[in-house]
Amino acid sequence: MSYDDAAPEFPGKHGTGFFVSFGGALFLLTARHCLGKPGIDFGDIAARLLIPASPVLSGNYVRFSSVGRAVSTERFDEFLGHEEGDLDIVALEVAAVDNPPHVLSEVRARSVVLPPTGEWFENSIRHFAAEGKEPVFRTRGYPHEGTDTEFDYGRRHIVVQGAELLGRHVGLGPYPHTRQFRVFDNSPISEPNGMSGAPVRLRVSGPKEERYALVGMVLGGKFPNVFFATVEWLTAAVQKSMIRGEGL
Repeated sequence: MSYDDAAPEFPGKHGTGFFVSFGGALFLLTARHCLGKPGIDFGDIAARLLIPASPVLSGNYVRFSSVGRAVSTERFDEFLGHEEGDLDIVALEVAAVDNPPHVLSEVRARSVVLPPTGEWFENSIRHFAAEGKEPVFRTRGYPHEGTDTEFDYGRRHIVVQGAELLGRHVGLGPYPHTRQFRVFDNSPISEPNGMSGAPVRLRVSGPKEERYALVGMVLGGKFPNVFFATVEWLTAAVQKSMIRGEGL
C-alpha cells in the first residue's frame, strides 16, 4: 500500500513484492508496473509506500534510499508497449541509515539471499527436460480478487489476504527474460491481478524437508498461465541498482 498527503484516508494498492539481500544490502523487488508507468517519479512512489518491517511490528514501515529500474539494451518494441526495453523489474534499496536497527534486523530475517547469477536455474530446467519432466513452481502473492482482501474506505477498514498458487512449467514466457507455468486446476483464485511482484520458488529438497529456491518474480499472465522474470534478471536488476539507483 501507499499513502498520499493529499488524500491520506485513501491508501493506494500496488500488488506484491518481497525482500532480498545481496552483497550485504537489502532490497524490495517488485514489478515496475506495480509502481506506475515509465517516466514517472518512482522515487516519489517508493517514499510513500507503507511496507511493514514484519507482521508483528505495527507502524514500523521500511524506508528506501533509491530505486533501480531494469532495462535491456535490446529494444523490445512491444514489451508492455514501451520501446526502451523495459523489463518490468524494479529494486528498491532499503535505507541503511534511515531505518532503526530492529527494522533492518526484521527485514534481513525475511529476505531471500540472491545468488551471484541465475545460471543454475536454466541448468535445472535443462536437467528436468532431459528426464522428460517439467518442474512445479510455487508462488504467493496478494491478488485483488478471489480472497477476503477488502479496502473499505468508508469504514476505514482494510483487510489484505494472500493466496498461494502452484503450477507446472510450460516453457518460455512472452518475453526473452521470462518463463511461464500453468496453474493447477485447484487454484484458489481465477484472476492474477495483484500477484505481480510475487516471488516464484522451485522445490529443491526431498520429501522429508521442504526447501525452496527463488527462481523468479511474477510479471503477469492470463489464467491459467502465469509468466515470470527469471532469477538471473532479478540479480542483474539489483546489481544495476547498486550502481545507478535513483535517489529518493
